[in-house]
Amino acid sequence: MMNVSARKDQVTVCKGNTCLTVVGELAKALAFVAVIGVTVWTVNEITKVFK
Repeated sequence: MMNVSARKDQVTVCKGNTCLTVVGELAKALAFVAVIGVTVWTVNEITKVFK
């Protein structure tokens, strides 16, 4: 499972014991991508449950 923490200009992505923090404009872009990624992953997991 991946944890994503997003604040105004900072995004932290953690998987296991590894964390990556990005700041600035790139963080805003990554936050947008992360939200889409997590949404797609969640939909895929829900789909597996109902199959």
